[in-house]
Amino acid sequence: MATFVASDHFTTSTLTPISMDDKPNYNTLKVLHQEINANAMAISSTLGGGHYGHLALVLPAATFIALPDAIAWVNPAHPGPNPVHAGTATAAQITETNRLFAAHELRFLFYKETQNALKKQLLEAVPDTFTKILKHEMYGYAQVTVLAILTHLDTTYGTVHADDLEDNWDQMHAAWSPTQPIEDLYNQIKDAQKFARDHDAITDKMAVRAAIKNLTKSGVFMDADKIQKRIHESATGCAIAVQT
Repeated sequence: MATFVASDHFTTSTLTPISMDDKPNYNTLKVLHQEINANAMAISSTLGGGHYGHLALVLPAATFIALPDAIAWVNPAHPGPNPVHAGTATAAQITETNRLFAAHELRFLFYKETQNALKKQLLEAVPDTFTKILKHEMYGYAQVTVLAILTHLDTTYGTVHADDLEDNWDQMHAAWSPTQPIEDLYNQIKDAQKFARDHDAITDKMAVRAAIKNLTKSGVFMDADKIQKRIHESATGCAIAVQT
């Protein structure tokens, strides 16, 4: 059997690095999460319901189990050095035991290789200064999971501060140009709502006002009465319908 190399199947070969000059923050960690999530999902697995690859390696258990069609993920154990056969096993039973042993061994190797490859990527992207508290003086990060590193980064550096919320508010109101697709305006408002959702929520009414103000300033939609607006909460965020 050819050697399995998880990183050969990752969608992002190198995670967006965090500079030594800047501590990790909510936004830089969000990018890391997006990239490492995609890489984890790129390695298929029948565990956890079989729909999300190895995503459970980089998500808290409660977050993973809340995904549609997900079930509890249990890390596979190594089946041992050799298959064990009963003394009275028939040829068919021996064949089946060998098959199951090979399947369990392969599942474990995929899991272990994926865990190590994701951890290697993460440690290369984040300066050691920000993760060293987890590092063993003799074994380094050998006994530290990629999820433990992500959790440490989120807990220590991922807090959203008042300045971040102000910057997000300003970004929602960033000038939109008629030369841009109208979707750009919708997306910047959706992104702002998503960012603020768990901290200082931007209501749909606030989002509508931001859209009207931006459109009016653009000089394209001068008559506010002609702007038909609608925002609804959904899985995709805010939706704004504009007519002239």
